[in-house]
Amino acid sequence: MSEMKITSGGTYSIVSDYTGTIIINTTDAVTIDGTNAGALSNVNITVNSKTANLKIKDLNVTNSSGSIIKFGTGKDNKLTLAGTNTLKTKDNYFSAINNGGGLTIDGEGILNVTAKDGAAIGSNAYNDDA
Repeated sequence: MSEMKITSGGTYSIVSDYTGTIIINTTDAVTIDGTNAGALSNVNITVNSKTANLKIKDLNVTNSSGSIIKFGTGKDNKLTLAGTNTLKTKDNYFSAINNGGGLTIDGEGILNVTAKDGAAIGSNAYNDDA
């Protein structure tokens, strides 16, 4: 598993065999593009900004543990959808998208999101800040 850190806005494409954590440390708009990646597993996207502006495009991820997208504690988090996005977590205690302190979802894309037990979009069943 690898770790990728994003510190400036832009479009970042995921390769087909990527597994690991993507850490976003910017308030600038960031696009994660999975168009050429196909089905991915065990990819975690952590957005540390309190005013996140994340766009996902054709992202297809299934995780065995943890949230796929975890937003920071800010109340002005934004997720924009492009293309068809499918996010699924098989973990009992995590939402597929952890909304942090608040989340607005917009865009013209499609979002299919599933969590094993509990909210697909929301907060986790326990504090996972460790």
